[in-house]
Amino acid sequence: MRAAFAVASLMLAACLPAEAADKGDAIPIDIRGKRVDYHSKEGRALFSGGVTVLHGSSRLTSDELETVRGSSEAIARGHVLFRDEERKLNLTCDELQYTHGLKQIYARGACQLISGEDGEVTVVTADEIEVFVDPREAVARGSVRIMQGENEALCKRAHLFGAEDRVVLTGRPVLRRPPHEFECDEAVTYFKEGRTILTGSVKGFLHVERLSELKQEGVLP
Repeated sequence: MRAAFAVASLMLAACLPAEAADKGDAIPIDIRGKRVDYHSKEGRALFSGGVTVLHGSSRLTSDELETVRGSSEAIARGHVLFRDEERKLNLTCDELQYTHGLKQIYARGACQLISGEDGEVTVVTADEIEVFVDPREAVARGSVRIMQGENEALCKRAHLFGAEDRVVLTGRPVLRRPPHEFECDEAVTYFKEGRTILTGSVKGFLHVERLSELKQEGVLP
């Protein structure tokens, strides 16, 4: 019995991404599932059935998770949900690839990223989203939509700097501050300062009776 347990333990250890077996990582990765299909020749393992990955304050759940022996990467598929309680991040998508113990994440397909709390929530939807957890940065690409309260922005690429409360929008972004709307080549918003800078062939559709609101937000001088 002890020999069988030892063999099984070695097999599971071989399934885990390289960083999980690295003794230099003070926080181990905990992977759980109802079934593990391990291919020893390929060094590949497929976890399935309510898969959960835990690492520090981060938690990943999915229908299945694929890992390769000696690699620092893993791929989660099906009903993917990533959550980091400490950094107030929630990400859902169709497929997610992670490296470095859930510290760098690349999500694809029907992506939605929700960050913040207590009435200061930002929702980002996109075709793909890359998240760098420690510096609190995210890059969204494709059909990007960002929502904060009643305000909305549409663009092709958005780079969010969480630590700086700043976002850079490119790809001819459209910004909607109801009832106003702006279009430009690049928009940079500083959330804490309540300031937005629009550059490159700027177009605006303004309602004169409510221009004072834009001045308060820093969109107009």
